[in-house]
Amino acid sequence: MVKVKKRWLLFIIILPLMAYLLYFKWHEGTPYGEKEYSQNRKFYYQIHKVFSIDEWIPYVGVPGNTFNYDKHGYVLAYTAEGKFIGETYAKGIPIATIFWTDDELVVMAGVSDTNDDNIKLPKSSRKPW
Repeated sequence: MVKVKKRWLLFIIILPLMAYLLYFKWHEGTPYGEKEYSQNRKFYYQIHKVFSIDEWIPYVGVPGNTFNYDKHGYVLAYTAEGKFIGETYAKGIPIATIFWTDDELVVMAGVSDTNDDNIKLPKSSRKPW
């Protein structure tokens, strides 16, 4: 009986740890495309594609469909020195619209029409006028 309790205790401890490690590895993703720098070269963003079950489901597209709706991921913003600023989730990353404004990185996901979470840039990036 004691061995069974120890096994269950070990299972209860290891299961959340494994779930956390799997989520962390999934969230990390793989880089998708090149680094894109801002106009003043002070910041850049990198897109990371994450695993999605949708990628494994075959479907037939219609004319004009780009077949890019199944690639989801994160847009991560950094300073030119590599310091992390922020991240946001984006669906349909190959067709997402990403552009720089004076004080934020605007990420408009490729699947939805809403203006999703934008990444605020540090105040030092704003123009002095």
